[in-house]
Amino acid sequence: MSEKENSPKAQPPLSPVHAWHYDMLIDHERNHFYETIIKNNCKDKVVLEIGAGSGLMSVLAIRHGAKKVYCCEANPLLAKAAELLINRMGMQDRITLIQGFSTNIPTDAIPKVDMVLHELFASDPFAEDVIHSLRDAKRFMKPEAIYVPEGIQLTYQTVQGHALRQELKFAGIELTEMTQLLGQVHPALRNNNNPGFPNKTYFLPKTSMESLVKNSFDHQEKNEALIGIDAIEVTYKIYDGQTEMQAAPFGLLAENRHWSTQFFYKTNPKTDHLHFCLNEQEMKLLVI
Repeated sequence: MSEKENSPKAQPPLSPVHAWHYDMLIDHERNHFYETIIKNNCKDKVVLEIGAGSGLMSVLAIRHGAKKVYCCEANPLLAKAAELLINRMGMQDRITLIQGFSTNIPTDAIPKVDMVLHELFASDPFAEDVIHSLRDAKRFMKPEAIYVPEGIQLTYQTVQGHALRQELKFAGIELTEMTQLLGQVHPALRNNNNPGFPNKTYFLPKTSMESLVKNSFDHQEKNEALIGIDAIEVTYKIYDGQTEMQAAPFGLLAENRHWSTQFFYKTNPKTDHLHFCLNEQEMKLLVI
């Protein structure tokens, strides 16, 4: 036997299953929201779910009347868990699981679908490549097919600076710059204009997934409340028709929510203008 034949076979790298999957599955506000919009949309439809994860959403789609579900999951460990769930629920003849990225599925591998179900959102709504994935999914969709959920709406609150409770220093090195920065953006140190009351929330226009797929994301925000503040705290709502859910609470993180807000430091406190846009190369939200 040659040395090459005797050497151990190269094994594929292990796929991590992140701890936030647990936080996501116990986020009951998220789960109830998705069950509601699935129930409102899926009856008698052929559905493609992108990013099946545990398989829960595909199972809910069949439970609420979907004719057939095709779901894909790139992580082999999650795909196996979803397969076991689908089999245990006796739905293997109505749910076809594809292990892999949706972007790698041949166009003719599945029939045209009526609905694309997705939950490709992170704390940054664009960070899980939702736009590229849904743009690619067009090749599987009938002309009248829909995205579920329908769209997102960015929202923000203003943040003013605050002194840190504990001075930041170690080994005689004073971290003055970080003290200034964290005093402005740390959620535990929020300094509301009206103590005892939450900051006012401002809403950008709603943006459908259809619009994001066709046009990306770009919004010029002009607001007098931006003058003199140090940062903004940003999250977003996910909506479908009149049903909506805020991804993360402002201020201190709420229990059992797996999304969090983002803070953007304002480099020019005197301006009343901010530019919200998408960095398409890195797939992340920019606020300039």
